[in-house]
Amino acid sequence: MVLYMGNNKIYVGVIGGVKYGSGLGMSKIKRSKKEKIFLILVSCVILCVAAGMITTLLWGYPVRYRNAESIFEELSEKGYMENEVLLIGSSFMEYWSTSAEDLSPLTTYNMGVASTVVSDWSKWIDKFILPFKPRAIVVYVGSNDMSGGVGSKSGEAVAQELKEFFSDIREKLQNTEIYYVSV
Repeated sequence: MVLYMGNNKIYVGVIGGVKYGSGLGMSKIKRSKKEKIFLILVSCVILCVAAGMITTLLWGYPVRYRNAESIFEELSEKGYMENEVLLIGSSFMEYWSTSAEDLSPLTTYNMGVASTVVSDWSKWIDKFILPFKPRAIVVYVGSNDMSGGVGSKSGEAVAQELKEFFSDIREKLQNTEIYYVSV
């Protein structure tokens, strides 16, 4: 289906010319201003979803996770604070801008990345967690897994993923305390 807007009219047609038998058959349909705005908004949503899918295919992760990659690059250049408290998880962690002051006198490093889910952090254990060799990890993740949107999981499924995630951390960092902020 093709949507074309021009001359205050919206043209809708089907490639292959179902109506006319060949070429691009476009039939003129007069739409109200509200219908035009609605169709424009729907088109924008479809384009945004498609753009997200394309970036995922090209880079292997959505654009919103580039922040995680830039954090890793910065840390690998600076070095890692070892034996401190690591804060990880989704947007509640990333946007906790006063975490250092709030948890003082503990030395913390906030590695929150908005929109992440449990499986993201499971993949990133070696890259984002192990280099710190933290004495403690504070975790808030799982709410995006149960958002109610496409691909949303049940609480039981997320709890199982969290158990596996914590088990993987525990296997690699036996002396690290893990604190989970419940969803």
